Amino acid sequence: MASSRDDGGQLLLLAGVLLVISYVLFSSQASLIATLGQQSGREASNPVVIDYVAVREAIQVTLTREHTVGATVTCTAGTEAAMKVRAEAILQNIALVESRRGLKFAATLNGPPTVGADEFVGDFLYDLTLSLTNGETSINERAEFRVDC
Repeated sequence: MASSRDDGGQLLLLAGVLLVISYVLFSSQASLIATLGQQSGREASNPVVIDYVAVREAIQVTLTREHTVGATVTCTAGTEAAMKVRAEAILQNIALVESRRGLKFAATLNGPPTVGADEFVGDFLYDLTLSLTNGETSINERAEFRVDC
């Protein structure tokens, strides 16, 4: 008489252990993969400073592109009013983008852009007052942006 053994219970236990291990591994890795390339504001040491630097760079790049890529307005005296309107529209768009991220950004032109003097002849100078806040931390600065024409 040969003895027959039923290994069904052991296979069921092995399948259960493998399911639990795979669930734990998937859960721990999914949250890591979902946040690759992102910086969490709660984890950053000073997130407003990082956002402010990004906004300043965006202003400089956008103003430069407005003057160089297909712009019909040249950097000459008499075009300050047109460039002021364009700059205000750019700043309003940046404020809208930042508000969607939960930040309050405000920028004010301190007069129309001026054509540079001395070594900056032919450039436009924008004098702005910038403010960025997340409700807890605020950054306020008066900045000048020089745009090569």
